[in-house]
Amino acid sequence: MAEFKVFKLLQTFSEDELVTLGQFIQSPVFNKHKDVIKLFECFCKALKKPRRLPEKIEIFHQVFPSEPLDWARLHHLNAYLLKIVASFLVWQEGESQTFEKGLCLARAYEKKGLEESASRHLEKLRQAQLKNPHRHSAYFLNAYRLQTEDFSLLRKEGRTQAFNLQEMGDNLDIAYFSEKLKNACISLSHQALVNTQYDLGLLEALLQYPKIDEMLRIPAVAVYYHAFLALRQGPDQEAHFRQLKQLLLTQAALFPNAERRDIYLLAINYCIKRINSGAREWVAEVFQLYQSGMENGAFLEEGVLSRWTYNNIVIAGLKLGEYGWVYEFIFRYRDFLPESHREGSFNFNLAKYFFETGDYDKAMPLLSQMEYDDVLHNLGAKIMLAKMYYLLGEFDTLDNLLDSTHIYLRRKKVLGYHRENYLNMIGLMRKLAQLNRFDAKALLNLREKINQTKVLTEREWLLEQLIGE
Repeated sequence: MAEFKVFKLLQTFSEDELVTLGQFIQSPVFNKHKDVIKLFECFCKALKKPRRLPEKIEIFHQVFPSEPLDWARLHHLNAYLLKIVASFLVWQEGESQTFEKGLCLARAYEKKGLEESASRHLEKLRQAQLKNPHRHSAYFLNAYRLQTEDFSLLRKEGRTQAFNLQEMGDNLDIAYFSEKLKNACISLSHQALVNTQYDLGLLEALLQYPKIDEMLRIPAVAVYYHAFLALRQGPDQEAHFRQLKQLLLTQAALFPNAERRDIYLLAINYCIKRINSGAREWVAEVFQLYQSGMENGAFLEEGVLSRWTYNNIVIAGLKLGEYGWVYEFIFRYRDFLPESHREGSFNFNLAKYFFETGDYDKAMPLLSQMEYDDVLHNLGAKIMLAKMYYLLGEFDTLDNLLDSTHIYLRRKKVLGYHRENYLNMIGLMRKLAQLNRFDAKALLNLREKINQTKVLTEREWLLEQLIGE
């Protein structure tokens, strides 16, 4: 039932989390209502097979056996349980934040007048920070926060003390520069997708900062500075991309894995812009970036490789003719794919490899014998099959496939760009199959039609079929 929001929340918990939550709820520090424990146990039973929430009246009688119905009482108990579960999530998240916990403890010591204990604890935190291999914006922000606590203690010792104000200011500047530039990169990338403009605030003033060269000695600032200027229209875009690429090759380990991946994607997005403008040689840059990112683990999130990254790496490698490398990659990273999409992604990319290497007998069964779990994978598989039918001269089979793909597009909810792209491809493949090879005017008209179609990812392949005609 909609009113039991807490049940939906509990459905997202693992078995271990439910056990810990149960201990949390039974603690009188966090819960002083025994009936809340009963309601929680009722929900835990419902979470087991068949994972069905009982009727409201059944829940009431499980929690309050032999008592008259009182919906207000059950509603109040449900709200209290939801509040406790929310507190548990906050506590659970806080337990994983070692630095935050340490800083809070140092503050608590100071408030209790135990300045020496606070100072010792801050020193332990500082030593732990220095052992941290990352030097991203969060590292410098934490350094600033540590120094503000130091300053608070030093100020109590008297005004003649040597304060740490310079270090405080320097670390705050680095953290702000890095975060502001990172936000600007995200804004540039997003506004290109949604056709809007963002006000970047103080960014232009930061770019004119007289000591910017000193800031660029810090990789946390430099990567986003060069990424922003590469993505923004300007005369030195490529030079900034080269600087960004060099930083990724030499300094990537200074960033946590998730942030490292995002920086790689900024560099790859720049390359894709160049490719979309007609500079096909930039495919090699994309491939090198993916190779580098795979080598240092940037594209693995908790040991899992996104199926879309898997696809993109295969596409880039095949475009460059790196067939041996791609074949090995497809098998090597199969087990790193999300389990729910593993078989489909593996078969789709293996089929793509066989298609590009001309082994249609192996490619076709991989595409035709299974229904992929993703609409775009399904459409990609159908278009790949259509290309093979065309190249083999199986035009009746091609015609039937194009008809079924058109019906599939009408039935499925596909985003505008993708829908338009596949409809264009279907229409142009029909014209290609029906083309009179001896009609020079018809040939020219089709070439012009392909070139003038705005949304068309297979433009290059279609034009290749007209070469020599």
